[in-house]
Amino acid sequence: MALVVRDKPVQCPQCGKCFIKQENFEMHLRLHAGEEFYSCTECEKLFSSKAACERHIKAHTSERPHGCPQCGKRFLYNGCLIKHMRVHTGEKPYICPDCGKGFAQSSSLNCHRRLHEDEKPYICPECGKSFPYNGCLVKHLRTHTGEKPYACTECGKCFAQTSTLNCHKRTHTGERPYICPQCGKGFTSQSHVVRHQAIHNVNRSFLCNGCGKEFSQRSYLLKHQKRMTCSQML
Repeated sequence: MALVVRDKPVQCPQCGKCFIKQENFEMHLRLHAGEEFYSCTECEKLFSSKAACERHIKAHTSERPHGCPQCGKRFLYNGCLIKHMRVHTGEKPYICPDCGKGFAQSSSLNCHRRLHEDEKPYICPECGKSFPYNGCLVKHLRTHTGEKPYACTECGKCFAQTSTLNCHKRTHTGERPYICPQCGKGFTSQSHVVRHQAIHNVNRSFLCNGCGKEFSQRSYLLKHQKRMTCSQML
């Protein structure tokens, strides 16, 4: 069943720090209350129980017992493996209640929802474009500076974003982890799957009620409406 995440960041009333996850917020409040926690000897991260701290320390020892049966990639926790498996299955259980777009992780949905709230406090000093997160602004600035800090170790080609580099690396390894759920064909990125799926939807169209324009995919229709290119919106 699809999960709808409606939680918004909650702010600590004592220091102003914000949290997405309720459990992290509650642990933070306990720090203010003076409760004792277990500290990782490697990075000093705090945990409420000794068992949780010991599980975390395994990340520093490179012990990764959970292997992906599809590609062999290994993970420290079974929960991380479950999230990774969505790369292969295409599952997107976290649904935006505003537009219906699905996401593989709740953190991605939380980022997306800022777009609907039109909260964009980070402004580009070059062109004035605004962004919901500082990280988005940093990536955008590379379009002005031409900076490409991520280099492929195989061929030396450089990229502005790590996601683009990771996609490129698959041209060397032959890995195609993104699978079309309708025909089973593999692709190097999810965006390629989306474009490919249009061939399965040749008899299906999404009509804009504002201007009458048709789209082969619902996501294209939503992007069109978000740009408000229609003369009339619902």
